[in-house]
Amino acid sequence: MSIKSTLGSLVRNRKVLFLLFVGLFFTVSVHTLHGQGITVQYKEISPHNQVLTYAPISQTIADNYLVTDVQIRKCMKGFSCSAPKPSSSKSTWHKIDTKLNLHEISFSSYNYYMYVEKTHGPDASVFVTDVQFNPSDKAPNDKNKWKKHKVTSNLYVWINYMEQPDFETPYIRDVNLLFGTHDMKDTREHWKFNPAPIALPMKQSVQPHASLLAISVNDEMPIINTATEFESILKKNSLITTREPKFKIAQLSDLHIGSDQGRCFGEECKFDSGTLDFISSALESEGDIKLVVITGDLIDIERVKHIESAVLKALSPILALKIPFVFTFGDSDWDWNNYHTKINILNFVSSLPNCYNKDVSQADHRMHGLTNYNIKVYREPPASDDNKYDYNKLDLGNPDAIVTVLDSEFAEVDATQSNFMYRVTSHLSPDMNHRLLFFHYPLPNFRPDKQFKLIGSYNEKHKLETPTDRKFLIDAIDCGYKAISVGHEHENDACIWKTESNKDVLLCYSGIAGESGITKLEKDFSRRFRIFQIDFDNNNILSWKRTAKEPFDPQAIWPLGQ
Repeated sequence: MSIKSTLGSLVRNRKVLFLLFVGLFFTVSVHTLHGQGITVQYKEISPHNQVLTYAPISQTIADNYLVTDVQIRKCMKGFSCSAPKPSSSKSTWHKIDTKLNLHEISFSSYNYYMYVEKTHGPDASVFVTDVQFNPSDKAPNDKNKWKKHKVTSNLYVWINYMEQPDFETPYIRDVNLLFGTHDMKDTREHWKFNPAPIALPMKQSVQPHASLLAISVNDEMPIINTATEFESILKKNSLITTREPKFKIAQLSDLHIGSDQGRCFGEECKFDSGTLDFISSALESEGDIKLVVITGDLIDIERVKHIESAVLKALSPILALKIPFVFTFGDSDWDWNNYHTKINILNFVSSLPNCYNKDVSQADHRMHGLTNYNIKVYREPPASDDNKYDYNKLDLGNPDAIVTVLDSEFAEVDATQSNFMYRVTSHLSPDMNHRLLFFHYPLPNFRPDKQFKLIGSYNEKHKLETPTDRKFLIDAIDCGYKAISVGHEHENDACIWKTESNKDVLLCYSGIAGESGITKLEKDFSRRFRIFQIDFDNNNILSWKRTAKEPFDPQAIWPLGQ
């Protein structure tokens, strides 16, 4: 058969013609869409399939970039949008990878993404002071100048800007996309959280919100100076100073915060807002908290699609009160099948103000887990009348107390962490008795096999599923720790007397702080957290717990039985 007759046969074949038409239509469509700044997106990439980094405010200020525009682009599903055209040759558009319709529950043919244009400060020709997402095409008010971008007939992005800079007006330096319902909060200082959701044309179970970092030129140096003192001295050296005779630590555990409002148990629902209100009021009532230690299950990864939102919501009472804190992981904080979620949570938490956690690049990878720290507490008089400390005069080898935090990853603490405890305690004076140890998952020794003495509730008595060697407790006692306090078991809040090698230690539970956390044995088990108070003058350690109503169960940790 000749080539000419073969071609003629193909042309007469209707199926071949149809396939050629479909192929030509697809090619033309892709070419047209690409010409409009749209490209084929074969799959959506989860942000937590890679390691993410987060900049603290001080770094954002030092980088000196200003937000000069914000847009929302609508992209047909299966395709992705390219960035808008920059307003100048010195501007760059940054795409926020998480789509705005992350929690859609009705059908839509489109995905929506936010793009933020940033310009180096000296090159900026406009100075954005506000960004609003409104259903109206009329300017929100007459303040400064406005420009708008239409997203849909019921959604406009309004940009408020000045053409001449001044030193007092806060300019927008960054934009975060957060997800939450009525209880979503962003209490980071200098961040303006918009409680009104960005109204997309579809139903969503959890709504997107914008949070804007706004800082004036006059505020730049005070923020940098404060951050430098904390980051370069206190956090870098894992130390905290006080001139008070007493040092109070709050242990929070098992908040189980999600992106939604809470969790329902049959017909009864428990709300995250109850958790946040309880923690906020209890911390304020307790007063003078110098350090918060979070012993895991801060969030409920099963109820979270956008990790940063849930973490900010969970930490909102602590961030609002500006209390220094340190966090270690629990079982529900990260996806055990995706280690990137753990790394990214650590990187994000470590970027927050007053946080003693360090990002993954500074973790000791010879040790089990990522969140292992030893915070040294110094009681020192002020160096001058302005109450400032001369950190150069601190005897870094002789703290007045230590607070050691370990990561019980996969429900285990191991020999590498025992070695860490020996390293951080080997040089301490034997007379320095103010030593506390915290992590999430209990040691097997927390389940005694004989009669034992305790103060508090001890309801959960199932087998502790942990590969941790029982000898770990002996190591902790040899290192001089007077109490080991954990979370995990929601309905236990007791301190158990334990004697090993003729030495005493208390094995303590914090109790559950989160309303949404599951309690099976006692449904009305009241939410609570534990307080430790180190008294330097009287050389003792006390502890008690606090519910929403009152403190209770006071007891001596050291000297034991006092």
